[in-house]
Amino acid sequence: MEIFNTGGASSALSRYNKYDESAEALQYYHLLAIGSRSHDPDISAAHILASYYYRGLRGVKQDLRKALQYLEICAEYHDKECAGQAGLMHVWGIGMTPEERDLSKAYDYFILGTTGKLDYCIEQWRRRKKQNNNNAGLEGEVELCDKHSVTGLGLLNLFGVDGLIDRDVNMARRWFEHGKDIEDSVSCS
Repeated sequence: MEIFNTGGASSALSRYNKYDESAEALQYYHLLAIGSRSHDPDISAAHILASYYYRGLRGVKQDLRKALQYLEICAEYHDKECAGQAGLMHVWGIGMTPEERDLSKAYDYFILGTTGKLDYCIEQWRRRKKQNNNNAGLEGEVELCDKHSVTGLGLLNLFGVDGLIDRDVNMARRWFEHGKDIEDSVSCS
């Protein structure tokens, strides 16, 4: 298993992308992420590895297929952010063959990241905004819907998916407008 990039001198890498993760540390993260040391995977370790492989960070060779694998581990354990990112990878077919692309799986991930209800997401955003204006005037932290999932549901509504979701440009616009409210860079463009 090739873990480290082999091209170029390490001095050519940015200061945030040095070869500072040892093969042993990455193997340890992998074992934690797949749950080999316990019954449940360590979601933090899976998230770290997904990030490294997606971006090719810390001397790890970029591998979008592995990034998707770790994102899906997190998503299976209800991590909203990972679910949204994995869903977008399925929408665009990133890290997989065209045959592996699964819009139904993308939809399920987006539902996990948003509960599938735009009104719920908007209400949570309003509660968070009110909480921030009142300097934590509400009890506990208000959890927002995942921005990747919001954008993903906008995309699925925009294009429609046979047998899954009808094309609804107005609903897509509403999802994208909410994405803009929560400052998702994709929805803002």
